[in-house]
Amino acid sequence: MDAITVTLVTKIIVTAVLLVPPFLLYSKDKLGPRLDVVANSPTFFRLYGVAMLALLAAYISGLLQVIQGEFPWGIIPMAIVSNGGGAIVLFTLGSATVKRTTAPVFGALAVAFIFCALVPDAAMTKFF
Repeated sequence: MDAITVTLVTKIIVTAVLLVPPFLLYSKDKLGPRLDVVANSPTFFRLYGVAMLALLAAYISGLLQVIQGEFPWGIIPMAIVSNGGGAIVLFTLGSATVKRTTAPVFGALAVAFIFCALVPDAAMTKFF
């Protein structure tokens, strides 16, 4: 396995298991307090869930490129902006719990994708 595969698989699993289901299925009354967001309808949460599904599709397509031996240049900028931007927003505006838990995960993923972009040959080199 190589660094880009580990990074993509991690992002896919975290997104598919921990992020998408709550935003598509949980009630606004359950999500709102957990996220410190006030919403009059569940539409905001559902749209965010759909947006994450779109990102998930892109990450999966990038993983398929890696499996075929190609570096996924098309998804790397998206991954850096999405994860880096998410980390910055959560670090600056998130609750204390979010700053300790979720924001570092997004930040670490952004750093991993930046590493992959800076040294793509190393990112595609199998280390086990």
